[in-house]
Amino acid sequence: MMLNTLTCLTANQFKPQNSSITFIKCQAIWDTISVIQDGIVELAGKRFNYNLMNLNDLTCKILLFHSWGSTFTAIFHMMFLALDRVTAISFPVWYKQFSKPQLAYKISTGIALFSYFVCSPNLKKFAIVRGICTLNATSQFKLLYAGFYVTFFAFGMPFTTVFVSNIYFIYSLHNLRKQSTNENRLTMMLLTNNIVFCVIMASAVFLHAFIFNYRAVTASDKAVALLANQTKLALLNINSSTNFIFYFISGPMFRTAFFKIFRY
Repeated sequence: MMLNTLTCLTANQFKPQNSSITFIKCQAIWDTISVIQDGIVELAGKRFNYNLMNLNDLTCKILLFHSWGSTFTAIFHMMFLALDRVTAISFPVWYKQFSKPQLAYKISTGIALFSYFVCSPNLKKFAIVRGICTLNATSQFKLLYAGFYVTFFAFGMPFTTVFVSNIYFIYSLHNLRKQSTNENRLTMMLLTNNIVFCVIMASAVFLHAFIFNYRAVTASDKAVALLANQTKLALLNINSSTNFIFYFISGPMFRTAFFKIFRY
């Protein structure tokens, strides 16, 4: 959460502001929202030995729905950030005219609405089953929604978009010299972060598919499934909290903007 806050504060120091910087700030905000909720639920469970999600069906629906929605929103912001950079490389003249923060904020709002809409089919299915908040649905619904729907929207589409964008960035490296210095540095900074995103998301997709198809029968099987799920969640949390580190390492502009915070 602290790193995401630093990302927002640093992004505010960029001059001039454009759509890429706005998407960076919005992604950091949604990463923070996701981490705060999951952190509060987890910490409350450890402190009071009681998970808020398991309190009743209403808290289960609200908290789990919001957890999924905020995670989707943060991931989709990374996807749109990659598309924004592709536009900056391919159509630099058009990009300068339309890469306004106001438009980016409107797109960010649309991303959030779409993300929660994607999660809405399972809102009625969230319920307490044997004392645990989970997706209480038929096998057919789980296969359609959890097996395909979630995999496509939460993992497949963002991963494919960012992966193809990375290839395009690398292929177009010689064209980046024609851009302004700031645009060049910003694209290279995001390229490093996008590569890390692809590695993490590919691992999360593999674990998601493994968990979905794994048949836990014995106690050891359940332990394996739990470990795989915890590893997947850890990867997603790492993806949400390490953007600042890679921005700082790979972006001279970001480092300069960061140190400006302490000059006031």
